[in-house]
Amino acid sequence: MTEKFMGVHLEEQSVEDFKDIARKERKKIKDLHKEIIDDYISKHKDGNPVFTLDHFSDANFLATPAYHRPILTWENYLTKCTKSEYVEFYQQLDKLLKLESKIGPTK
Repeated sequence: MTEKFMGVHLEEQSVEDFKDIARKERKKIKDLHKEIIDDYISKHKDGNPVFTLDHFSDANFLATPAYHRPILTWENYLTKCTKSEYVEFYQQLDKLLKLESKIGPTK
């Protein structure tokens, strides 16, 4: 895998605190950076990889949370839906439940 440098400007106190904590935990700064970035990516990269950023600028594009997101994420999404978006969501959910009952669980 090819590596690429990524610099960032931070408040001086934040840098000093970060270094102190890393030193106490006996961790390398670069390893912590990688860990933090990998964690961020794993938490935010869900969804369909077919969707590119330009999809989100389309007024007709409707994105939903990924299926396995925490229930609170779904609750927040559904409470912000318009009535027509909710109807579309419910119709899709109904189709999925019918499909599941038709196919059944797999091993």
